[in-house]
This record gives sequence, structure tokens and C-alpha cells, in this order.
Amino acid sequence: MQMDGYMKDWKLSHMEPSEIFDSLGMDLLSLLIKLDEKVGKLSREMRQPASRFMRWLNGIKGMACAIIFHGGELASEELGPLKAILVAEKPADAWVLRIAQAKSDMPLLDTEVEGIDGLQALAYKPYGREQGRVLRSLLASELLVLWAGERGRLVAAIEGAKAIFEKRPVADLAELLARDVKRMAITDVSDFDEIDFAGGRKRCIKKLDERDFERIAIRAMEMRRVPEGFRTHLLKEARKAAGK
Repeated sequence: MQMDGYMKDWKLSHMEPSEIFDSLGMDLLSLLIKLDEKVGKLSREMRQPASRFMRWLNGIKGMACAIIFHGGELASEELGPLKAILVAEKPADAWVLRIAQAKSDMPLLDTEVEGIDGLQALAYKPYGREQGRVLRSLLASELLVLWAGERGRLVAAIEGAKAIFEKRPVADLAELLARDVKRMAITDVSDFDEIDFAGGRKRCIKKLDERDFERIAIRAMEMRRVPEGFRTHLLKEARKAAGK
């Protein structure tokens, strides 16, 4: 898969993370190469055609004004579905995009759709909702953003979410890590006594014990670029968020 073949209709930018996170130390081209490599690895792992990601990008052009990828996910060796936040400029476009994503079968990606107004409403909501906490943590991270529309409002939304995140980062990050552990455990077959392959998807049957949770949480913190000095306290909060 060649980058210039499927990125030619998108503008690109690299957004630096909150100071709470370790930087990848990569420029825009390096992040784009990591995206290309990650899509290739996921395609092989999931036995999908290499052109599927390109077709998906072409299909959402005109509905999404931006696609947001987490830099740490792109650079990591984790091979679960890649998180992508799809942003629509207008509420009506967001509804169309949600319907299109619900109908599509795109196993390479874990997509979330928000209009810019909805994204601001979730990301700015003070500390109460799990989805808002997860979204703030993602938006405060190092990002690769694909643009097909006006940037000003979305950049302002991301910067606003980052400012709120920095006031209480542990509470927000704990929700993201709890979700990460649950998602990553599904692909970690060695942890479980029984796996259901119905429909071609692996499903976790056995509940994680404390050692399993900690081991996978450390991998998640590495992927999210959480500094080592921050991890012990964050691990305790992630356990609470996961209900352990």
C-alpha cells in the first residue's frame, strides 16, 4: 500500500500532546509511515485486502471533515483495531456518517463519530461521563489528523479538551486505560481458558485476575505514552474504573 495513493485527497497535521505524556519524537512524515505500517500489519493479521483502508477513506470523504488517530497507537506493536475519531462539520453529516459506519464492516478500525459541536459538548463536560473522560484523554494525546475541511473550530475544540484534561488527568486517563485493558484482553488469547470464535471474532470468557490486569494495563500505558513515574497511581485508579 502506498501512502501517496490513499492520502492524496487529505491534508495532514501532527498535533503535539499534553506535557503529561511522553512525546514520540516523530515528525509528520514519520507518523504517516507508522499509519501505513499499522494498516498493513492489521490487514495481514485480520486477513483483509490491503486496499480496504483506501476504499474506506474514499467512502467517507465528503462526510467527515477530519479523522483523528492516536500517535501512540500508530507507533505501538499492539494489533487490535485502531481507534479513529471521525469528525463531521455539521450535525446532519454526523448522523449520515454514523449510519454509514454502522452499515460498513471495517474490522481494522474502532470508529467513533462526532460532530464538532457534539465533540465539544462531550469533551468539555466536567468530569462526570465515561465517554467524555475517554475522549479528553485521546484528544490530549499526540495526534495524526487527516483533514478534509475547515480546521479552526476543531483545533479549538481539541485545545479546549486538552486544557480540561490537564486539570484532572488521572481521573480521565483511568477510564481510557480501563477500556483499553478490556479491549486488549480480547486479543490476548493466552490469558483465557475459553475463546469464542463465532462470527470470526475472539471473545473473552475468563475474567482477568489482578496480575493479568496489571500486565495488560502496563502495555496500555506504554501505548498511550504515560510516563513511568505516573503509572503506579494511575494503575490503582484504572482498577477502580474497571470495577476491580
